[in-house]
Amino acid sequence: MNVSILNISKVTETQLLAWYNTADEKRRNYINSAKTEKTKNSRIAADFLARKSVADFCGISEEEIRFFTNTHGKPYAVNAECCFNISHSGDYVLCAVADKEIGVDIEKTRPVHKNASKRFATEPEQEYISLDPVNFFKIWVLKEAYFKCIGTGLDSKIKDITFTVDGDNISSDKKGFSFSFLDAPEGYIAATCIKTEE
Repeated sequence: MNVSILNISKVTETQLLAWYNTADEKRRNYINSAKTEKTKNSRIAADFLARKSVADFCGISEEEIRFFTNTHGKPYAVNAECCFNISHSGDYVLCAVADKEIGVDIEKTRPVHKNASKRFATEPEQEYISLDPVNFFKIWVLKEAYFKCIGTGLDSKIKDITFTVDGDNISSDKKGFSFSFLDAPEGYIAATCIKTEE
């Protein structure tokens, strides 16, 4: 697995324009549909980082790569024998590439309502979250990474998986997946999920 992270706030407008111009028409339409300039810049940076990461991992040129999405919006690359996933939050874009299905999520930590976890966390997870406000985001990124890995995205089945976290040791009630927290910038939490069994 290769993981790359990019600080969008350090990218110049000239560089963003250059990256935008390398995106194909479908990706440009997606980028242009963003409602804010920040979201647009995040999408440009994500497209660039994914293209570069996939090309580097597979040893092919960036020009060969074409991105598509499944019916739930999970991206994949044609002409590239690898799996990848991207996430962005705040000033950062994260991309993970592997030879198996993978999901990744990064979140900027921030104050949340004390009852916010009830909509996505199971009872054991809520107990863990109650120990430290940062644990809210640890459970959230693990859930996001899992559902992105299986390619469905978050939906009403968000409580179908339960995580147990003890430091960096992560276990779940779903077999065939490996989870880990990633080194993330201060104020951010990030995690990956890799499918280990078919």
